[in-house]
Amino acid sequence: MSERTYNVQTIGVDYICDDCNTGVMEQTGMMLVSDPPQWPHKCNNCAKTKNLWQKYPTVRWERIIEVQ
Repeated sequence: MSERTYNVQTIGVDYICDDCNTGVMEQTGMMLVSDPPQWPHKCNNCAKTKNLWQKYPTVRWERIIEVQ
């Protein structure tokens, strides 16, 4: 097996509230034991709650395409 390395860029991701379109959803610190698991979040603007399949805020990595 061979390996190849490449550069990545770190990206922070917020989930914008579906109700007010202003606030961001923040984790409540709880997890629902469902399949798949869900995490309750609360909007920091309007206080609406929503269960999401991913924890927010989250971090993603994107590959940097180098033009030569």
